[in-house]
Amino acid sequence: MKITRFEDLKVWQLAHKLSIEIAELAKSFPRDEKYDLGGQMRRSARSIPSDISEGYGRFHFNDKLTFYERARASLGELRNHFQEASGNKYIDEDCYKRF
Repeated sequence: MKITRFEDLKVWQLAHKLSIEIAELAKSFPRDEKYDLGGQMRRSARSIPSDISEGYGRFHFNDKLTFYERARASLGELRNHFQEASGNKYIDEDCYKRF
C-alpha cells in the first residue's frame, strides 16, 4: 500500500482511535475531574495524531522528526495521566491495562 496522506499511516490511525476513546473515557470521570484530569487527557491524546499529521506534512527530515518526537512526548504525558486516573480509582485495572 502506498502512503500518500497522513491518514494512510497506521500509527496515525491508532493515535486517532486512541484520541476518540480517551474523549469517551473522560466522560465517565467524576464531575470535578471531567474538566481537570479528563481535559488534560483529552488534550494530550489529541496532540498525538495532530503532531503525527503535522510531521507528515513537513518536507525536511529534521522537521518531521521534531513533530514525531512531540507525539511521543504527548504519549508519555498521557501515560502519566492514566497512572493518576488509576491511582485515584477513576478507572479500574482492566481499563488501565487495555490502554
